[in-house]
Amino acid sequence: MAPKHPFPIPAEDCYESLKWAYENSELLGINRERIALGGDSAGGCLVAAVTQMARDRSLGVNIRFQVLIYPFVDQSMTSESNRRFTDTPVWNSTLSKHMKRGYVQDANIENYVYASPIEGSCENLPQAYIETAEFDCLHDDGIHYAEKLRNQGIAVEMNETKGTMHGFDIAQKAPTTKAAVTARIDYMRRKF
Repeated sequence: MAPKHPFPIPAEDCYESLKWAYENSELLGINRERIALGGDSAGGCLVAAVTQMARDRSLGVNIRFQVLIYPFVDQSMTSESNRRFTDTPVWNSTLSKHMKRGYVQDANIENYVYASPIEGSCENLPQAYIETAEFDCLHDDGIHYAEKLRNQGIAVEMNETKGTMHGFDIAQKAPTTKAAVTARIDYMRRKF
């Protein structure tokens, strides 16, 4: 974990995990043709990065889809939601700035786009389910990444949850969380 292990170590670890799972699918008892990736917040960043890495490195994995829950995919942090939500509970742009200093210690590093996937190419990426929280500094990250994917002809299903903040789904019994989890599961069932 950063800052002890900054970018690119987390992204490379995730890529190697995907590669290992694909190469050991028989041992794991999984269908290597039915692999999908999902993550929330910084995990959404890692999913977006790994899908780009798998494509760029010709790994050969046919990633069926990606599930990005309030993803942090834009290290520029210049969006309107980033400017607006500076002190929201759980997560906000003030905390994002601190996180960036620990995670991206050198913006000139090779393959920086994997730290900020919105800056990379979205060509030939897997389809996506993207979920945003209304009162979240990362709200626009999800919207802008969806637009970038769609501009490349990638199918994207958006779920813009209302009245929510980053990490809202920690309240597992809340109706909003139940609806969001149901939408996620429905998407995965349809795509698998």
